[in-house]
Amino acid sequence: MLQAIAADGVIPFINIFSVTNLKGEPRRALYLTATIAETGVLLANVDYIAPIITMYVFHTATSTTTTTFVFLLLRCREWFEVLRS
Repeated sequence: MLQAIAADGVIPFINIFSVTNLKGEPRRALYLTATIAETGVLLANVDYIAPIITMYVFHTATSTTTTTFVFLLLRCREWFEVLRS
């Protein structure tokens, strides 16, 4: 996900994570993700990490559901084609 956001240029200062190796794997993005995950594990307290993960999941689900509902009301067929691919 980090590599896709970086490749799209949504956030300009994370463009360094859009680089992939010869196999197409985003090594830099994987290293950053592993570092963040390892930091969370080293904190040794899941109570610090769980609310952040929960809010991320809720936000993602709410955004997707709201967007789908709005485009359903607008009868925008192009959106459903994007979801199928």
